Amino acid sequence: MHQEWFEKLAKKLQIKQLTQTAEKVEIILPPELSNRLNGEKLFLQTYNINPKFKMKYQMKRIVISLAIKKENRHYIYDLVKLLKMISDHLE
Repeated sequence: MHQEWFEKLAKKLQIKQLTQTAEKVEIILPPELSNRLNGEKLFLQTYNINPKFKMKYQMKRIVISLAIKKENRHYIYDLVKLLKMISDHLE
């Protein structure tokens, strides 16, 4: 269920780049979306979801990564919260 919700939110936000390895998952927000977000507010809200989120701004894109090794619960829950928060911020 959370996987489907994540995919729906990613499609709504036009997120097309997601990379997953054994150690981390990385979401690259498109430039159009990155330009509409307040980076400082996004950082603080992301930290409240999970302090292990890392952010960087690269080539006009916000890149958000999360170390998934040694997590107590599945990372999809935090990713859904993150995308929901971004979606709410844009409305």
